[in-house]
Amino acid sequence: MKKSKLFALVLSGALLLGLLAGCSGGTKNPGSSGGEDGKPGNASVELNVVTSYGGDDGHRKEYEAAVKSYEEATGNSVQDASATSNEEWKAKVLTDFETGTEPDVLFFFTNADAEPFVSAGKVVDIATIRAEYPDYAGNMRDSMMVAAADGKIYAVPSSGFWENMFVNTTVLADCGIEVPGPDYTWDQFLTDCQTIKDKGYTPIACSLFEVPHYWFEFCVMNNGTLDSQLDIPADASDAVGQKWCAALNDMKDLYEKRWCSPFAPSCSRWASPWCWRCWWIPFRWERSCSARCTFSPLSSPPPPWA
Repeated sequence: MKKSKLFALVLSGALLLGLLAGCSGGTKNPGSSGGEDGKPGNASVELNVVTSYGGDDGHRKEYEAAVKSYEEATGNSVQDASATSNEEWKAKVLTDFETGTEPDVLFFFTNADAEPFVSAGKVVDIATIRAEYPDYAGNMRDSMMVAAADGKIYAVPSSGFWENMFVNTTVLADCGIEVPGPDYTWDQFLTDCQTIKDKGYTPIACSLFEVPHYWFEFCVMNNGTLDSQLDIPADASDAVGQKWCAALNDMKDLYEKRWCSPFAPSCSRWASPWCWRCWWIPFRWERSCSARCTFSPLSSPPPPWA
């Protein structure tokens, strides 16, 4: 089947992105199996799909509704094998590409994460797809689509987000702390965390076990500049490596001062918003697209949030 149908992947990075990947065969209509003359046919197909909308992801219901709508509209069927997005999941996706057991549709990450199967020729660039399907991604501006290392565009944005700090304004007010603004410094943050702890609260809600990279990214930023934020170290001894080491030490310091939620070393990323809300923890770094699960109803009454 994979030689006779379009092989689609969806990826995410600084934006959540969509990527179409092609097998060694031609690009066919994804809603048909294709006829012997190479033209699209009418037979339905079965798509093996892997996304990060598994487990207790806050957007799982919307994803499942979209899959159902697609099946009803096309007559195609979806075999879903979604899981929680973490390093183990990402490693399995890359292994599946290496062994030839990759899914037909994948929601994944772009840039360096996707580079192994992009450089291996597993994907079709947007220009090639549009040569046969001119309207493909017609609702997207080219400026919104990120080019890969080879200069070609493979990914189509599906939604955007930004990373930000959610705060509990009631706790901050009780501690005599102002809501952080654009000029907020790392030293101010450390001082505020100690004030919050002295008042009897835990300052930070996070998971250091699963998806801790939002905190790491901001710790890296604190030890560098915006211009150097995307630099990758060659080893731990170079300037970038030392910056990363300093960021990791900052995270270690936050934990050793007992400023993180007590289950931070072992809880899942989706336990973080629960701790943040139910235990009156004032600081939490997250993506804006996680706001739905952050503010969704809980069994206990939530306090007011910013």
